[in-house]
Amino acid sequence: MLISSFNHCNWFVEMFARHIGLTPEVLGRVRELFVQRYGGRLDWGRMSVLEMARQAGLPALLVHDETDEEIPFEHGLSLAAAMPCTQFKATHGLGHHRVARNPEVIRRVVDFLAH
Repeated sequence: MLISSFNHCNWFVEMFARHIGLTPEVLGRVRELFVQRYGGRLDWGRMSVLEMARQAGLPALLVHDETDEEIPFEHGLSLAAAMPCTQFKATHGLGHHRVARNPEVIRRVVDFLAH
C-alpha cells in the first residue's frame, strides 16, 4: 500500500536538497559519500519505486490526491500504471497531509487489508 508516494528516490532526494538549499554540487558530493559509505552497494539509478513495484508483482492499493502540492499526482499515476495488480484511489481536495486521515480512504485501506 502506498499513499501519496513518489515514484523514484532520486526525485525525493532532489526535492529535499532544493528545499534545504543544497547546490547541485553539494548534492552530488552527498550522493558520492553515500555510495562510499555503503561500499558501492548503493546505486542511485536503481532506487526506483516504480521498478521495485514492478518486480514485486503483488497486489497493491495506491492512494494519491489530485491536488497534492508536495508530490505530484503524476507520480501516483505512473506507479499505478507500472504495477499489474493495483487498485488506484484518486482523491481530490485533500492535498498531501489530509489524505491518510480521510474516512473514505481509511475504509478503503481497511477493506484492502482485510482481503
